[in-house]
Amino acid sequence: LWATPGVLDQDIALLILVLVGSFLAFRRGKDATGGVLLACGLFRFHQLLILPAVLLLKRRWRALGSFSAVAAGLGAISLAMVGPSIFHGYFHTLSVTSRNDSFVLRMMPTAHGYGGTVLPQWPWIVPVLSCLVAAPVVIAWMWQPWDGTGPWEMMFALTVVAGLAIPLHSFFYEMAVLVFPISVPGKRASTSPACQLRGLHPFVPALRC
Repeated sequence: LWATPGVLDQDIALLILVLVGSFLAFRRGKDATGGVLLACGLFRFHQLLILPAVLLLKRRWRALGSFSAVAAGLGAISLAMVGPSIFHGYFHTLSVTSRNDSFVLRMMPTAHGYGGTVLPQWPWIVPVLSCLVAAPVVIAWMWQPWDGTGPWEMMFALTVVAGLAIPLHSFFYEMAVLVFPISVPGKRASTSPACQLRGLHPFVPALRC
């Protein structure tokens, strides 16, 4: 799992670290820190589209403020370094990868890749599939308090997963980000590594947990 992004997309490991850091900060009530760390992952902004929307929905103003400030600063630096031509290049890339006969499109395990490859005759299917993925997660947040209680951790993980499924350009090797949400559900099983090992295999001898 780590070998592929190491060869094709070296920044996936960094994105995982950013998600872990923001997750831990939010869970500890450090919204400003969580917002800053989340903004540091905007080098892959297309995979972080839902989390800022959830922050807005839950009225986490401090997190949104720090996120927006860092995002604006990073955007200004990027624009100064590359220039406005980057927008033309980006949209040109999107148009090329969206062609139904594009090999690149077939490498996308997302709503865009599925809709454009399997159902190219229905141009509206991609936004519909994206909404079907994102809407239930966002709606579920309406009833989930942002205080680290209940299924908060699972909800955060599901939000990350949904964010991977809706971008216009996410490829199979970028799914290595799933290392983060997969590891979240079992986090509270135990603080002891030995007890966590017991949970991985039924033949591990009984331990005091």
